[in-house]
Amino acid sequence: DLAEGGGRVPKRQEIPEAALITPRTAWRLRLWAKAYSTAVFALSYAWLDWYHPDRLGVQLRMLLPVFRVLLAQATEFSPHATVGVLWDYACLPQKPFANQAENDAFKTSLGAINEWYFHPFVTVLLATSSVDSRPGQKPYSNLRPHENRGWCFFEKQASMVTKDDNCLWDISEYKGGTNVNECREQMKVGRSAPLDPVAFAEQMRSRVQLSEKDPNHLRFTSKADMDRVVEQYKAGFIAAFSR
Repeated sequence: DLAEGGGRVPKRQEIPEAALITPRTAWRLRLWAKAYSTAVFALSYAWLDWYHPDRLGVQLRMLLPVFRVLLAQATEFSPHATVGVLWDYACLPQKPFANQAENDAFKTSLGAINEWYFHPFVTVLLATSSVDSRPGQKPYSNLRPHENRGWCFFEKQASMVTKDDNCLWDISEYKGGTNVNECREQMKVGRSAPLDPVAFAEQMRSRVQLSEKDPNHLRFTSKADMDRVVEQYKAGFIAAFSR
């Protein structure tokens, strides 16, 4: 309803408690018959402004048809059933933090976010489509494509390590599938060989150092994030193979 009404995704502090999946409400998560994944989907997408990832709700409306399919199949079990979506802006407390508890929750969540992308059966949704501002609206400040974003590169490469081959989808390939099987067949992405942590770090650092004009240039909004991402990839890679 929010998407169809022209709204945008609110930050975590503005999300109604009823919209969150917590240990208390996790019973609502349901899968469909012969499921290939968990009932939680992780979103990998580009922030279009530094202060809000989807100020005009364009990406939200691109994702809406797929979300509707997932929800419809989940509710075949019960009208109370649903699926979960890991959307960083809506799930992690956002700055400015109102108190130390929000700050602590953000740090804890950011430190563990790699678990979702490395998990073999959490389906990762890659939002790789290019977007434009709506007519008459202030243009987005950052239209750098998904493949040239530091965090997006990390999320995609993490999803190549031990991911089941049914659990990596590219939203740009959606062709109107009306059930989960059709969606999976339309959007399923082939996995490349996983990068070991040393190769990942070398590739990331070399791409960050390229000229802005180079089509392979990789960029972080915050330069400090690169070292964080390198360490998180190493930790996630080792944990995934250890399991």
